[in-house]
Amino acid sequence: MPSNHHIQYINSGQVVRLAFLIGLCWSFMSVGFCGDPFADRVVSFQPGIGAGFGEGYFPGNVLGPPHGNESEAIPQASESHLLSLGDGGEIVLEFLDNIVIDGQGVDLAVFENPLIAIGDVGYSFCEAAIVAVSQDGETFFTFPYDFIPPPEEGRLGGMSDYINFAGIHPVFSNPTNGISPVDPAVSGGDFFDLADVGLAWARFVKITDTGTPGTPTETKDSQGDAVDDPGNETADVAFGKLGFDLDAVAAINSADWTPSGASINWNLYQ
Repeated sequence: MPSNHHIQYINSGQVVRLAFLIGLCWSFMSVGFCGDPFADRVVSFQPGIGAGFGEGYFPGNVLGPPHGNESEAIPQASESHLLSLGDGGEIVLEFLDNIVIDGQGVDLAVFENPLIAIGDVGYSFCEAAIVAVSQDGETFFTFPYDFIPPPEEGRLGGMSDYINFAGIHPVFSNPTNGISPVDPAVSGGDFFDLADVGLAWARFVKITDTGTPGTPTETKDSQGDAVDDPGNETADVAFGKLGFDLDAVAAINSADWTPSGASINWNLYQ
């Protein structure tokens, strides 16, 4: 079984695509896809308070496939595969050789490194983010989100209490374990449907850390509830690990993209 987990993902047009074609095609054949479904370029990064973890490997550590772990209690923790956005930080990524399209089911996957504590099934120690998409990189449409506060103060929120956020569900897919990153049934991560924002396709993805409740960076949902972020509330600023830890972004449904437009090449998980 080929393994490319030591490759430094610098850009999609060169290293990532080559690594995929040589070492990862086998993992996608079961869903009829062999190529690069991942974001190709970082357009901008605005670090928030306490960012820093992973910056020595940036931007390669947010391009290419996710590096999850089959144990939901032991998430990825290497800065070569993660970038901490910081409290309230924001990053914009772009797909260059393909676009995300509104197909069957979910269309976009975002991978972070939340964990489920042993014996605490259904509850996530997470670092949440809101996700928006754009066709031109200027006008973004935010996926509607809702946070349901836990009934007990100080209690971790259940994964089902974070609706349409990234950074909630553990990630299992890794280039070394054969779990497809474009199969929502097994990959782990959080998923988004372009139909929810009324777009037929998108090229840009913006990910914004939800900040810390009770501070200027906090995010409130449409009901006025401040989004709880256990990671931001407990992490030490000095370690540079505050905020959403981005691993990867992938198109579940995609079409080839050329300067003159899109040539449909469906990648639909059924």
